[in-house]
Amino acid sequence: MSGDLPPAELIRGCVLAVHKFKTNVVIIGDEALVQNELKKHTFRDEQIHVIPATEIIGMDEAPATACRQKKDASVMVGCRALREGLIDGFMSPGNTGATLTAALMEVGRIKGVKRPALSITVATPQGKVMMLDIGANADCIPLYLRQFAILGATYVKHVYGVANPRIGLLNIGEEEGKGNELAQASFHEMSKQPFPFIGNIEPNYLFEHRCDVIVGDGFSGNLVIKSAEGMAKMIVTIIKERVKKSLKNKVGALLMQEVFVAMKQNTNPNQYGAAPLLGIHKPVYVGHGSSNADAIVSSVGACLRGLQAQVTEHMTEAIAKYG
Repeated sequence: MSGDLPPAELIRGCVLAVHKFKTNVVIIGDEALVQNELKKHTFRDEQIHVIPATEIIGMDEAPATACRQKKDASVMVGCRALREGLIDGFMSPGNTGATLTAALMEVGRIKGVKRPALSITVATPQGKVMMLDIGANADCIPLYLRQFAILGATYVKHVYGVANPRIGLLNIGEEEGKGNELAQASFHEMSKQPFPFIGNIEPNYLFEHRCDVIVGDGFSGNLVIKSAEGMAKMIVTIIKERVKKSLKNKVGALLMQEVFVAMKQNTNPNQYGAAPLLGIHKPVYVGHGSSNADAIVSSVGACLRGLQAQVTEHMTEAIAKYG
Protein backbone atom coordinates (compact mmCIF):
# COMPACT_ATOMS: atom_id res chain seq x y z
CA MET A 1 0.00 0.00 0.00
CA SER A 2 3.04 2.29 0.06
CA GLY A 3 5.40 3.56 -2.59
CA ASP A 4 5.22 6.49 -4.99
CA LEU A 5 2.84 4.91 -7.51
CA PRO A 6 -0.84 4.02 -6.95
CA PRO A 7 -1.70 0.52 -5.66
CA ALA A 8 -3.31 -0.24 -9.03
CA GLU A 9 0.13 -0.24 -10.69
CA LEU A 10 1.64 -2.55 -8.06
CA ILE A 11 -1.35 -4.92 -8.24
CA ARG A 12 -0.97 -5.09 -12.03
CA GLY A 13 2.63 -6.13 -11.46
CA CYS A 14 1.50 -8.91 -9.11
CA VAL A 15 -0.87 -10.27 -11.77
CA LEU A 16 1.88 -10.18 -14.40
CA ALA A 17 4.21 -11.99 -11.96
CA VAL A 18 1.85 -14.91 -11.29
CA HIS A 19 1.47 -15.44 -15.03
CA LYS A 20 5.20 -15.19 -15.75
CA PHE A 21 6.52 -17.33 -12.90
CA LYS A 22 3.52 -19.62 -12.30
CA THR A 23 3.74 -18.81 -8.60
CA ASN A 24 1.36 -17.48 -5.96
CA VAL A 25 1.46 -13.90 -4.73
CA VAL A 26 0.01 -12.45 -1.53
CA ILE A 27 -0.99 -8.78 -1.58
CA ILE A 28 -1.14 -7.01 1.79
CA GLY A 29 -3.21 -3.88 2.30
CA ASP A 30 -6.67 -2.35 2.07
CA GLU A 31 -8.71 -5.47 1.27
CA ALA A 32 -11.64 -3.71 -0.39
CA LEU A 33 -9.35 -1.59 -2.57
CA VAL A 34 -7.20 -4.57 -3.58
CA GLN A 35 -10.15 -6.84 -4.38
CA ASN A 36 -11.77 -4.07 -6.39
CA GLU A 37 -8.63 -3.66 -8.45
CA LEU A 38 -8.14 -7.40 -8.92
CA LYS A 39 -11.56 -7.61 -10.62
CA LYS A 40 -10.00 -5.82 -13.59
CA HIS A 41 -7.54 -8.69 -14.18
CA THR A 42 -7.67 -12.35 -15.16
CA PHE A 43 -6.02 -15.03 -13.00
CA ARG A 44 -6.90 -18.20 -11.13
CA ASP A 45 -8.30 -17.63 -7.63
CA GLU A 46 -5.56 -19.66 -5.95
CA GLN A 47 -2.80 -17.57 -7.56
CA ILE A 48 -3.43 -14.33 -5.65
CA HIS A 49 -4.42 -14.00 -2.01
CA VAL A 50 -5.08 -10.88 0.06
CA ILE A 51 -4.10 -10.29 3.68
CA PRO A 52 -5.86 -7.23 5.08
CA ALA A 53 -3.93 -4.36 6.67
CA THR A 54 -5.69 -1.22 7.84
CA GLU A 55 -2.74 1.16 8.18
CA ILE A 56 0.01 2.56 5.95
CA ILE A 57 3.43 3.94 6.85
CA GLY A 58 4.14 6.89 4.57
CA MET A 59 7.46 7.75 2.95
CA ASP A 60 7.94 10.75 5.23
CA GLU A 61 7.24 9.03 8.56
CA ALA A 62 9.92 8.21 11.13
CA PRO A 63 10.37 4.42 10.75
CA ALA A 64 10.87 3.34 14.37
CA THR A 65 8.02 5.46 15.74
CA ALA A 66 5.64 4.50 12.93
CA CYS A 67 6.34 0.77 13.29
CA ARG A 68 5.70 0.91 17.04
CA GLN A 69 2.48 2.88 16.66
CA LYS A 70 1.05 1.26 13.53
CA LYS A 71 1.00 -2.46 14.29
CA ASP A 72 -1.49 -3.05 11.45
CA ALA A 73 0.53 -1.22 8.79
CA SER A 74 0.99 -3.27 5.62
CA VAL A 75 4.76 -3.57 6.12
CA MET A 76 4.30 -4.80 9.72
CA VAL A 77 1.58 -7.27 8.72
CA GLY A 78 3.77 -8.55 5.89
CA CYS A 79 6.80 -9.19 8.07
CA ARG A 80 4.57 -10.83 10.67
CA ALA A 81 3.14 -13.13 7.99
CA LEU A 82 6.71 -14.00 6.96
CA ARG A 83 7.67 -14.85 10.55
CA GLU A 84 4.60 -17.05 10.94
CA GLY A 85 5.24 -18.93 7.70
CA LEU A 86 2.15 -17.66 5.85
CA ILE A 87 4.44 -16.40 3.10
CA ASP A 88 7.96 -17.44 2.02
CA GLY A 89 9.36 -14.03 1.14
CA PHE A 90 8.35 -10.38 1.58
CA MET A 91 8.93 -7.33 -0.60
CA SER A 92 8.01 -3.67 -0.04
CA PRO A 93 8.50 -0.66 -2.35
CA GLY A 94 7.62 1.68 0.52
CA ASN A 95 9.55 3.44 3.28
CA THR A 96 12.95 1.70 3.34
CA GLY A 97 13.57 2.48 7.01
CA ALA A 98 10.15 1.10 7.93
CA THR A 99 10.84 -2.11 6.01
CA LEU A 100 14.14 -2.54 7.82
CA THR A 101 12.56 -1.78 11.21
CA ALA A 102 9.60 -4.11 10.60
CA ALA A 103 11.94 -6.89 9.49
CA LEU A 104 14.00 -6.53 12.66
CA MET A 105 10.95 -6.33 14.93
CA GLU A 106 8.89 -9.11 13.39
CA VAL A 107 11.34 -11.46 11.65
CA GLY A 108 14.69 -10.96 13.36
CA ARG A 109 18.30 -11.35 12.27
CA ILE A 110 20.21 -14.44 11.33
CA LYS A 111 21.87 -15.74 14.49
CA GLY A 112 25.21 -14.02 14.94
CA VAL A 113 24.53 -11.16 12.51
CA LYS A 114 25.11 -7.83 14.28
CA ARG A 115 23.51 -5.57 11.65
CA PRO A 116 21.54 -6.37 8.48
CA ALA A 117 22.75 -4.65 5.32
CA LEU A 118 20.89 -3.16 2.40
CA SER A 119 22.40 -4.12 -0.94
CA ILE A 120 22.19 -3.04 -4.55
CA THR A 121 23.19 -4.83 -7.75
CA VAL A 122 25.10 -2.75 -10.30
CA ALA A 123 25.30 -3.85 -13.94
CA THR A 124 28.72 -3.63 -15.61
CA PRO A 125 29.76 -4.78 -19.11
CA GLN A 126 31.53 -7.76 -17.48
CA GLY A 127 28.71 -8.82 -15.13
CA LYS A 128 26.97 -7.92 -11.89
CA VAL A 129 28.52 -6.27 -8.84
CA MET A 130 26.78 -6.25 -5.45
CA MET A 131 27.41 -3.27 -3.19
CA LEU A 132 26.49 -3.11 0.50
CA ASP A 133 25.69 -1.42 2.79
CA ILE A 134 23.92 1.40 0.95
CA GLY A 135 22.02 3.02 3.81
CA ALA A 136 20.88 0.69 6.58
CA ASN A 137 23.87 1.40 8.86
CA ALA A 138 25.40 4.87 8.79
CA ASP A 139 27.83 4.04 11.62
CA CYS A 140 29.76 0.77 11.50
CA ILE A 141 32.63 -1.10 13.12
CA PRO A 142 35.02 -3.46 11.27
CA LEU A 143 33.12 -6.57 12.40
CA TYR A 144 29.96 -5.30 10.67
CA LEU A 145 31.84 -4.84 7.41
CA ARG A 146 33.36 -8.32 7.63
CA GLN A 147 29.89 -9.76 8.11
CA PHE A 148 28.58 -7.70 5.17
CA ALA A 149 31.33 -9.28 3.05
CA ILE A 150 30.29 -12.79 4.08
CA LEU A 151 26.59 -12.11 3.48
CA GLY A 152 27.14 -10.41 0.12
CA ALA A 153 29.59 -12.99 -1.21
CA THR A 154 27.33 -15.86 -0.12
CA TYR A 155 24.41 -14.28 -1.96
CA VAL A 156 26.46 -13.67 -5.12
CA LYS A 157 27.83 -17.22 -5.02
CA HIS A 158 24.50 -19.02 -4.69
CA VAL A 159 22.16 -16.68 -6.58
CA TYR A 160 24.41 -15.25 -9.32
CA GLY A 161 26.53 -18.40 -9.67
CA VAL A 162 29.94 -16.80 -9.03
CA ALA A 163 32.06 -19.70 -7.75
CA ASN A 164 34.53 -17.69 -5.65
CA PRO A 165 33.34 -14.07 -5.26
CA ARG A 166 36.02 -11.39 -4.87
CA ILE A 167 35.58 -8.80 -2.10
CA GLY A 168 36.59 -5.15 -2.34
CA LEU A 169 36.55 -2.56 0.45
CA LEU A 170 35.13 0.86 -0.47
CA ASN A 171 37.79 3.48 0.19
CA ILE A 172 39.27 6.76 -1.08
CA GLY A 173 42.46 5.08 -2.30
CA GLU A 174 43.79 1.63 -3.23
CA GLU A 175 46.76 1.60 -0.83
CA GLU A 176 46.41 -0.31 2.44
CA GLY A 177 46.95 2.73 4.68
CA LYS A 178 44.30 4.89 3.01
CA GLY A 179 41.01 6.05 4.48
CA ASN A 180 39.61 6.81 7.90
CA GLU A 181 40.02 4.67 11.01
CA LEU A 182 37.12 2.40 10.04
CA ALA A 183 38.52 1.71 6.57
CA GLN A 184 42.03 1.03 7.86
CA ALA A 185 40.83 -1.31 10.62
CA SER A 186 38.40 -3.06 8.28
CA PHE A 187 41.18 -3.76 5.76
CA HIS A 188 42.78 -6.22 8.21
CA GLU A 189 39.40 -7.57 9.36
CA MET A 190 38.60 -8.61 5.77
CA SER A 191 41.22 -11.33 5.90
CA LYS A 192 39.07 -13.15 8.50
CA GLN A 193 36.44 -14.25 5.97
CA PRO A 194 36.49 -17.14 3.48
CA PHE A 195 36.34 -15.24 0.17
CA PRO A 196 39.22 -13.60 -1.75
CA PHE A 197 39.87 -10.04 -0.57
CA ILE A 198 41.41 -7.93 -3.33
CA GLY A 199 41.90 -4.79 -1.21
CA ASN A 200 40.51 -1.28 -1.43
CA ILE A 201 38.20 -0.17 -4.24
CA GLU A 202 37.78 3.49 -5.13
CA PRO A 203 34.23 4.64 -6.05
CA ASN A 204 35.21 5.39 -9.66
CA TYR A 205 35.94 1.67 -10.17
CA LEU A 206 32.39 0.67 -9.20
CA PHE A 207 31.42 -0.05 -12.81
CA GLU A 208 34.64 -1.79 -13.87
CA HIS A 209 33.90 -5.16 -12.23
CA ARG A 210 37.23 -5.34 -10.42
CA CYS A 211 35.46 -7.42 -7.79
CA ASP A 212 32.07 -9.09 -7.27
CA VAL A 213 31.14 -7.55 -3.90
CA ILE A 214 31.99 -4.05 -2.65
CA VAL A 215 31.65 -3.48 1.10
CA GLY A 216 31.39 -0.20 2.94
CA ASP A 217 29.45 1.56 5.70
CA GLY A 218 25.91 2.67 4.87
CA PHE A 219 26.73 6.37 4.92
CA SER A 220 29.49 6.13 2.30
CA GLY A 221 27.65 3.54 0.23
CA ASN A 222 24.51 5.66 0.06
CA LEU A 223 26.51 8.70 -1.08
CA VAL A 224 28.20 6.69 -3.84
CA ILE A 225 24.96 5.21 -5.19
CA LYS A 226 23.04 8.48 -5.12
CA SER A 227 25.94 10.29 -6.80
CA ALA A 228 25.97 7.63 -9.54
CA GLU A 229 22.20 7.97 -10.01
CA GLY A 230 22.53 11.75 -10.30
CA MET A 231 25.37 11.45 -12.82
CA ALA A 232 23.34 9.02 -14.95
CA LYS A 233 20.35 11.40 -15.01
CA MET A 234 22.61 14.32 -15.96
CA ILE A 235 24.15 12.37 -18.87
CA VAL A 236 20.69 11.48 -20.21
CA THR A 237 19.59 15.13 -19.92
CA ILE A 238 22.69 16.37 -21.78
CA ILE A 239 22.18 13.84 -24.59
CA LYS A 240 18.51 14.82 -25.00
CA GLU A 241 19.34 18.53 -25.09
CA ARG A 242 22.15 18.07 -27.61
CA VAL A 243 19.99 15.92 -29.90
CA LYS A 244 17.42 18.72 -30.19
CA LYS A 245 19.99 21.36 -31.22
CA SER A 246 20.49 20.38 -34.87
CA LEU A 247 19.30 18.12 -37.68
CA LYS A 248 22.75 16.51 -37.77
CA ASN A 249 22.45 15.56 -34.11
CA LYS A 250 18.95 14.15 -34.69
CA VAL A 251 20.17 11.98 -37.57
CA GLY A 252 23.11 10.83 -35.43
CA ALA A 253 20.76 9.94 -32.58
CA LEU A 254 18.57 7.96 -34.99
CA LEU A 255 21.60 5.98 -36.15
CA MET A 256 22.57 5.38 -32.52
CA GLN A 257 19.06 4.39 -31.44
CA GLU A 258 19.98 0.73 -30.96
CA VAL A 259 22.85 1.71 -28.68
CA PHE A 260 20.67 4.07 -26.65
CA VAL A 261 17.98 1.40 -26.22
CA ALA A 262 20.57 -1.12 -25.00
CA MET A 263 22.03 1.44 -22.58
CA LYS A 264 18.59 2.27 -21.20
CA GLN A 265 17.76 -1.41 -20.69
CA ASN A 266 21.10 -2.07 -18.99
CA THR A 267 20.68 0.79 -16.52
CA ASN A 268 16.94 0.44 -15.92
CA PRO A 269 16.42 -0.34 -12.20
CA ASN A 270 13.06 -1.97 -12.97
CA GLN A 271 14.79 -4.97 -14.54
CA TYR A 272 16.45 -5.79 -11.19
CA GLY A 273 13.40 -5.07 -9.02
CA ALA A 274 13.96 -5.21 -5.29
CA ALA A 275 17.26 -5.62 -3.47
CA PRO A 276 17.71 -8.19 -0.69
CA LEU A 277 18.02 -7.00 2.90
CA LEU A 278 20.88 -9.32 3.89
CA GLY A 279 21.17 -10.69 7.40
CA ILE A 280 17.45 -11.12 8.10
CA HIS A 281 16.31 -14.58 9.19
CA LYS A 282 13.91 -14.92 6.24
CA PRO A 283 13.90 -13.31 2.77
CA VAL A 284 13.02 -9.60 2.84
CA TYR A 285 13.43 -7.44 -0.26
CA VAL A 286 13.33 -3.65 -0.54
CA GLY A 287 12.09 -2.07 -3.76
CA HIS A 288 12.60 1.41 -5.13
CA GLY A 289 9.89 3.87 -4.10
CA SER A 290 8.99 4.44 -7.75
CA SER A 291 8.64 0.72 -8.51
CA ASN A 292 6.20 0.14 -11.36
CA ALA A 293 4.53 -3.08 -12.56
CA ASP A 294 7.71 -4.25 -14.31
CA ALA A 295 9.71 -3.70 -11.13
CA ILE A 296 7.20 -5.79 -9.16
CA VAL A 297 7.60 -8.64 -11.66
CA SER A 298 11.39 -8.42 -11.36
CA SER A 299 11.11 -8.31 -7.55
CA VAL A 300 9.04 -11.50 -7.45
CA GLY A 301 11.63 -13.11 -9.71
CA ALA A 302 14.49 -12.01 -7.45
CA CYS A 303 12.73 -13.40 -4.39
CA LEU A 304 12.06 -16.72 -6.14
CA ARG A 305 15.71 -17.04 -7.19
CA GLY A 306 16.82 -16.43 -3.61
CA LEU A 307 14.37 -19.03 -2.29
CA GLN A 308 15.33 -21.63 -4.90
CA ALA A 309 19.02 -21.11 -4.10
CA GLN A 310 18.25 -21.41 -0.35
CA VAL A 311 20.48 -18.39 0.08
CA THR A 312 19.24 -17.52 3.59
CA GLU A 313 20.20 -20.99 4.79
CA HIS A 314 23.63 -20.64 3.17
CA MET A 315 24.16 -17.24 4.80
CA THR A 316 23.19 -18.69 8.17
CA GLU A 317 25.82 -21.43 7.75
CA ALA A 318 28.49 -18.97 6.58
CA ILE A 319 27.95 -16.58 9.50
CA ALA A 320 28.03 -19.48 11.98
CA LYS A 321 31.33 -20.69 10.54
CA TYR A 322 33.17 -17.42 9.75
CA GLY A 323 31.15 -14.50 11.15
